[in-house]
Amino acid sequence: MTNEKTPAKRLVPLGLIILSIVFLTNPVVNVFDYLPDFVAYIIIIKALKHFAERVPYFEEARAGFKKLFIVSLVKLPSYFIMIHARGQNTMDYDINSLLTFSFTAIEVVLLFGALKSLFKALCYFGERGGPVSLISPFAISKNSKRICTTETLELLSYIFIFYKAAATPLPEMLLLTRGVSAVNVGKVFNVARLYPYVIIFAVVSVFVFGIIVCKRFCAYVRAVRADGEAYAAADEMLDGEGKERLARELKIKDMGATLSIFVVAAFLMVDLCFDNLLEINLLPQFLFGAACLWGLKRLTRWIGESTAAIATAAIYTVVAAVKFVLEARFLTEYGYEALAMAASAAGEAYLPVAVAATVEFSALCVMLVLIGKSLTKFSVKHTGIDVHSERYSRLDKEFHSEIKKKIIIHTGFGILVGFSKLLEALFRLFPTVTYVSTDVGSGEVVSGLVPWFPLVMLLCTSIYVGYTIHVLGTLKEESKLKYC
Repeated sequence: MTNEKTPAKRLVPLGLIILSIVFLTNPVVNVFDYLPDFVAYIIIIKALKHFAERVPYFEEARAGFKKLFIVSLVKLPSYFIMIHARGQNTMDYDINSLLTFSFTAIEVVLLFGALKSLFKALCYFGERGGPVSLISPFAISKNSKRICTTETLELLSYIFIFYKAAATPLPEMLLLTRGVSAVNVGKVFNVARLYPYVIIFAVVSVFVFGIIVCKRFCAYVRAVRADGEAYAAADEMLDGEGKERLARELKIKDMGATLSIFVVAAFLMVDLCFDNLLEINLLPQFLFGAACLWGLKRLTRWIGESTAAIATAAIYTVVAAVKFVLEARFLTEYGYEALAMAASAAGEAYLPVAVAATVEFSALCVMLVLIGKSLTKFSVKHTGIDVHSERYSRLDKEFHSEIKKKIIIHTGFGILVGFSKLLEALFRLFPTVTYVSTDVGSGEVVSGLVPWFPLVMLLCTSIYVGYTIHVLGTLKEESKLKYC
């Protein structure tokens, strides 16, 4: 799907397109995808970008693959948490099966919709001036004697995704029948014994079916690429007005994507800790800093250089990384239980963590204030009427003032979240022990000076995430209204 006259930035090499198909058609072994699908979705999203901006229906297909990309990313840590955070309970087949079935059902529905939109877009493009190869039969053998049509390819794709969806959770579902009452031992055949045979059959059959589908898609991609007119034909579908519309839409999309980075960053402020993993935060704060740094760099396209904000974000990211390393080393060597036992070595080892947390909070405050100033500058330039325009009125000033107040409140919530995290780190210096009863006896839970304070942290973070979505959603809508 390339053209020699097309700029290099538009091209997605043929090998990468074929690789994406390989990633999607590989079998899933024991509920784990060893060739993760999100890599394939990244390639497909990149490959469809040029056409989605110029040809109808391609944007719908691209949006479908974006949803699949998000689901694939969420699936990986979910499996990790399921396997490790639950203590590797091998009898917990119900959770295993439920998770596998849920993700499989979501993916098959989204993939069916994405493929349907993609083939619809290819058909529309081929009939409205695109390469004839998009809708013509193509050879699937070297001697060109075996021919396949796009309709057959589409049908084969649907059959494969449903077959793979059925084969993936089936072995795990068999394990749900593992238990047999002692009275019926030897009398009832336990189908869970078929697990190794079923998983071998599922893997091999999906692998063979995947090779067939992959070869068909590769032949189709080669046929379209040999035609060499796809990019040029897409460009010709835009007239002068269409090019202006495209430039405007790209500007709006880029602004929206930049603001969305800060929304994603807000979710990274959530603390995700498990006792099984020594209470190490699976979402360390340097990820939040890195996301903010990325967002600020992209924001400079629309507000000009912001060296101070970028430098502060970089410093905060480094400080947060140092604090995370110090805390992880302490937890792996001592754990909070050692603090509760009044071990002097543990107390001395935890002091650097408390100091690092204080420095981290200071850097966070400065970074959030500078991010707030950058967002305020963005709102002045890219929402409402330009402040330098003669039409700028008192109502417009009040409008920008209202947005500025929201950004200040948003900054305050961020600082509040950081302060709650700092307090919890300092509270750990004065640990408390709570005794709880369990099915096998009693246990101890070690927490900070205020045992219920993590709930306060969660509440503050939830408010911050919600208000971030509200404020940045408002900025996205207002900037879209200005340029539409």
